[in-house]
Amino acid sequence: MDSNKLDEIKTHYERLWGAKFQTTTWNRGPTWQLTPGFQVLVLAPCNQRKIWTYATCGMSQQSDALALELHLVGVSVESAEGKTVKELSENIPHGQVGVTTVGDVRAAGGDVVRTSGKSPNHATLTGLPHEDANKLLTPTIPNPAKQQ
Repeated sequence: MDSNKLDEIKTHYERLWGAKFQTTTWNRGPTWQLTPGFQVLVLAPCNQRKIWTYATCGMSQQSDALALELHLVGVSVESAEGKTVKELSENIPHGQVGVTTVGDVRAAGGDVVRTSGKSPNHATLTGLPHEDANKLLTPTIPNPAKQQ
């Protein structure tokens, strides 16, 4: 995507959220499918927005009739007291899962909040920079619900 269009998107985010951001790129997964110049903007909490926010920049092709960008404010998780990792993984379609505890998330300064989703155990992990959330959820393990 043209750098002027990327700058336009970034300026929009700055006006919308009133905050500067850090820019990061992905080097895992099928990155060759991403639009050239694709970035993820990381916005730290501020007075008007109390949570970490992640926003795409340059996700759509410049020629797309309806350009699309995504905003993420947390990590979708499964959480329930007394449930096993296998039970919690039953609604997760991925072959690998990250595992941590609510106690570890809260000790790192984040929280796990019950939210609506596809299962009664759906929650959102929020309040952590992506690096800290990533540390808590890696290394991943094979999804035990997908094992024979």
